[in-house]
Formats: sequence, C-alpha cells, structure tokens
Amino acid sequence: VIVANRTHAQLYGGGFYPEGRIELNNASGLAYTGAIVASSSWGGEIDLGDEGAIIGIAYGEDPSFYSEITGGDLTVVGKGRMDLHSGNSTYTGLTTIGRAWNETILRLTGDGALHTTQEFLISDRAILNLYNFGPQGKGLDDRIGDDIPIRLQGGAFWLSGRPGEEVHEKAGPVSVEQGASVIGVEAKDY
Repeated sequence: VIVANRTHAQLYGGGFYPEGRIELNNASGLAYTGAIVASSSWGGEIDLGDEGAIIGIAYGEDPSFYSEITGGDLTVVGKGRMDLHSGNSTYTGLTTIGRAWNETILRLTGDGALHTTQEFLISDRAILNLYNFGPQGKGLDDRIGDDIPIRLQGGAFWLSGRPGEEVHEKAGPVSVEQGASVIGVEAKDY
C-alpha cells in the first residue's frame, strides 16, 4: 500500500494483517488524523518516509503493530492506545505522542523497544508506557535508548512492571516543560 500526502489508509475491522508493506511517503492524513487510521493489528513493515508521518488510532481502539517502522518522524495521535511489539524499528526522527487533550497512549510491550528515535515528545494527556507485565508484557530491560531525551508537555512517562520482579530502564534527560506532567512507576500482578 502506498499512501500519498493528505490521504490515508484505514486498517479497520479488528483483524490482523500479518505481512505486507505500507509506504506513508511523509503523509499526515486528512486534517492530520493520520496517514494510517488503525483499529486492527499490522505485522508488515511501515515506512514513514524520510521526513516522517502520522499514525492515527481509530477512536477508542487499541491497535497493535508487530512490524519494523523505518523513516523519519513518527507522530501517534487519536484517543486510544497503540501497542508496539517490535524491537526492530529503525526510524531516526522525533517520536511525538498525542496532541493536546486527545489521550493517546504509545505502549512498548512484548519485544517492543525504540532505540533510534531522536527524542520523545509527550503531549498533554498523552502517555509513553514501558509495559512489562500482563499477558503481552514481559520483563524487558532497555525498551528505550539510554541517551534519548524525553520531553513532557503535560503528558506522562510510565514504567510498568510485575510485583517482585526487577525491571531496569535507563532514560536520557527528562524535561518537564508544561502542564501537569507525570513520571510514574507501577507494579501490577496481571
């Protein structure tokens, strides 16, 4: 699938698409809603384009991506949660999570890790969650690169783990720039 700028592909239906390639060509989608608007899960490669692209979450959905993401900037928007299960992503731009007031969650779970992004920008009411518990979470140290800056602009940075188990994570500099930003650690037995 090749997406041209200001258009978008839709991954709807609650299914799983195990393979293929989506080329987003730096697309933002209609009204910046996302070059992909997802409610389903994807296992093929996603190429953001050299400048980057927007992935939108269908309202209230929780799509999962098991794929390598390559290219420039990644922006995740929409009211819902995007689960990233792959540790093979090599995109090198900025990771922006959410826009003001839209409660976007980017959750790194399973083998999910991001080591090549320039920085994380977590917008108002958005969350970056390093998820190490539950049926899909497993204790994985080093989900994000050790030197990658995290900028909180009213959002939250969470490290989640299982009670009684150690999880180690080293992050780059964390700056609280605006709003009611939160840094949290939680343990749950799921």
